Amino acid sequence: MSTVTQTRKPVKTPSIRLMLLPSETNPFAVVRIAVNRKATDYRVSALSSDFGQGFAVEKIDPATEPETYHVNLNPQGNTYDCKGHARWGHCKHADGIAALLKAGKL
Repeated sequence: MSTVTQTRKPVKTPSIRLMLLPSETNPFAVVRIAVNRKATDYRVSALSSDFGQGFAVEKIDPATEPETYHVNLNPQGNTYDCKGHARWGHCKHADGIAALLKAGKL
């Protein structure tokens, strides 16, 4: 009897791209996060926070129910409530927003 072993493709590091900046008439930014050639767009809105910087990250996909994640970037440790964090222990949304902030793009 032979055994078939499946190998998973390695997951590439997510990339994030700023698609639209907030403005006086548009209160949110739009970012595109791509992982393994699958790109998803998100609305990013600043939230008030007692510490760090808070953001609401809403998936833009008319074919599915809206999903909103909350991200708080803080020097003492970031917090987030997405499924990726629960499964993988980190969050592409927080990592991406932090990278855009560090680059001065957001």
